[in-house]
Amino acid sequence: MQTHYERLGGSGILRQLVDRFYALMDEDPDYFGIRKLHPADLTESRNKLFWFLSGWTGGPPEYTDRFGHPFLRRRHMPFAIAEAERDQWLGCMERAMQDAGVDADLRQELTARDDDRRAFDAARKLNTVASYQAYVDAFPRGASVAAALESINE
Repeated sequence: MQTHYERLGGSGILRQLVDRFYALMDEDPDYFGIRKLHPADLTESRNKLFWFLSGWTGGPPEYTDRFGHPFLRRRHMPFAIAEAERDQWLGCMERAMQDAGVDADLRQELTARDDDRRAFDAARKLNTVASYQAYVDAFPRGASVAAALESINE
């Protein structure tokens, strides 16, 4: 069975996805709120997201190889992330996936729960309610977002 990383097409498509994600932050006023949370130079942000998503989708664990466990909640604690910011981030990522040409079925797998509710609806609570640590621990390499969220929300 192929991982999401393999189904995406590997590092080339993943890099395109990340680049589009950050380009949208600069281009679309709908995402300016999250853009303000990032440094002027997005080079490091782009690399870190790319490295994280590589492992998250079942590819090489580039982020953990460089920095260890992601501890996402801890790393994002200095930032004021509420509903508006989480919704902007998720909307930006969903649009970036579409713009990068990610297959509709794969986008659905990465964002939908088995009961057809959006997995990211639950994920949106991670910054303010659930523990990022629990999310990361529950998320085996290459598993779907839905599977990780199901294990947290049970």
